[in-house]
Amino acid sequence: MELIISIEMLESFLEETSNGEYQHKGMFHLFKDILMLGYLNQESHKITLTKEGLEAELDEDVQQYIEETVKRWK
Repeated sequence: MELIISIEMLESFLEETSNGEYQHKGMFHLFKDILMLGYLNQESHKITLTKEGLEAELDEDVQQYIEETVKRWK
């Protein structure tokens, strides 16, 4: 499986589904799992995260952002 998706989009979806009018536990966890799989970059799948149009694999700033985000979630 290969998926390319924007970090900003996933974070926006997480914010929208975490509470308020569009709160939805299932969707929140789905978006969170997709984001975490992209951060962890497992061999059985490939999720390429982008931020501001830049791919994490190619941009050091995006890689740094991912590392800092993973640390916050642990």
